[in-house]
Amino acid sequence: MSKKDNIKGIKSISLGVPGDGVVSASLTAFTAIVLSSLNLTGSKTTNETIGIEGIDSYITFKNGSSPSTGTFKLLEITGTEKVILQGGTWTELTKLWEAPISPVEKRLSVVLETEPINGRYCVITFPNAFISATDEGGITQNQLFSVNVDFTADVPETAAGVKKSPYTMQWFDV
Repeated sequence: MSKKDNIKGIKSISLGVPGDGVVSASLTAFTAIVLSSLNLTGSKTTNETIGIEGIDSYITFKNGSSPSTGTFKLLEITGTEKVILQGGTWTELTKLWEAPISPVEKRLSVVLETEPINGRYCVITFPNAFISATDEGGITQNQLFSVNVDFTADVPETAAGVKKSPYTMQWFDV
């Protein structure tokens, strides 16, 4: 990657229900992102090293892998958005959000759009991710309550069984 392809700052995080092995056609954008809260970890192999009897040598081999993961915190979440993130129900008339009896499994597309730098920005897309969102933070004079979102990228698969990349990164000129 060249200097022009650097990534710095997050403009928006969009979420939506995945399509058939593809990113959601209908995304909800979140822009009130807690500063420095977005962290990504790409997938990596897990290895095992075994020593060899009688000689000072060893062999290392891949014995699995871990998926890509991410975490971020959001502010200014509406009741409707809490349902997207955490499930439960929202009643507009009474402005009441009710949490689900037990946490729900959410599978959403996650699309991250970075701030422009050096005339370019990047869009990082996770078509199908397992989401866990929790309320977090102190309710004090010097702190804001937020929703913490953790996600794990899954390999998207179409109904026909075609597997696709768990995430992509694409750069665009401003």
